[in-house]
Amino acid sequence: MWTSLLLIPLLWLGLSAQRHLHWFAFAATPFLAAQAAVLWARLPYRRGRAYPLPPAARAALALALTAGALATTVSAPPEPDERPYPVGAADALRTGSGTLLHEYDWGGWLIFRHPERPVFIDGRLFPFMPAVFDDYVELTSLRPRWREVLERRGIREVLLRPERPLSVALRELGWRVRAEGPGFVLLARP
Repeated sequence: MWTSLLLIPLLWLGLSAQRHLHWFAFAATPFLAAQAAVLWARLPYRRGRAYPLPPAARAALALALTAGALATTVSAPPEPDERPYPVGAADALRTGSGTLLHEYDWGGWLIFRHPERPVFIDGRLFPFMPAVFDDYVELTSLRPRWREVLERRGIREVLLRPERPLSVALRELGWRVRAEGPGFVLLARP
């Protein structure tokens, strides 16, 4: 019972923002291991019932799991893979000012690499629901109130994929290109 009270909220948190999923895995591991041990003891074999692993086999399994955990830690890259992000806009982002509208999935990267620039939205969906997220969708999809939202939110720059309807519309309105590369464009209000 109390296991559910702990795991369900952590699973909900983990599913709401990917960066929080490790909290669920951390809390769920002992409970899942205990249940796996119970299931292991109940498994019938061809002759009789299953028995616990012999001490030598348990020690070997523990060593193998420890070695695997250490190998994973040692082989982890020292820096995150930034290929999906607009790394080419880094210098322009440092010198920019004002509210920056950006792609939803770039918010965490912006927080990590450019903490001096407040993000419009990021992977923590719930703090932004419903008002900020609705405005984000209104803007990036070029819905009917997009100009009003742009003014109300005081957007001075946008960092979006070039194929976004808003990117195209703002270029046509004369917004200045501050940086551009494969998969991104940084536009500034004229």
